[in-house]
Amino acid sequence: MPKKSKKKSNNQERRVTDQLLKHWKKLKGKRPYPSLADIHPADIKDIWADCFMVEIDDNHRHHYTYLGENICDMLGGDLTGTSVLYLSDNLASKYFGVVEKKKPLVDESEFINLKNNEVKYRQILLPVGPDKKTVDHVLGAMRYKQDDEED
Repeated sequence: MPKKSKKKSNNQERRVTDQLLKHWKKLKGKRPYPSLADIHPADIKDIWADCFMVEIDDNHRHHYTYLGENICDMLGGDLTGTSVLYLSDNLASKYFGVVEKKKPLVDESEFINLKNNEVKYRQILLPVGPDKKTVDHVLGAMRYKQDDEED
């Protein structure tokens, strides 16, 4: 059986990020971004396992409120309720940037997960908030490859 090409994998990554971006744009309509009440997992059930949600509280602390099954596998455990700073300052800085700029961000990078594996990823981060001045959540989707995985 032939190996899967990396091109197919890259297409899958784009597909997840593109699917979430398309859905986010539909939800927001003419607003700068959708509200949390607009987001329903059943509407994106095909990619929900690759999604995550970060909440920003009144003290500007950021923590994961939802991590899809595939995201937990990537992180090396379930970090729901944990600060985004727990694993990687670089990863967390991306979330902070989305909150500050109130704009979507597509990012490719790498980090070391809880199992000490290098993870290379592609993600999209999307602002979510109740009004045009406030971003109180970041919705994201991510695909990845760990250094211990075979091609």
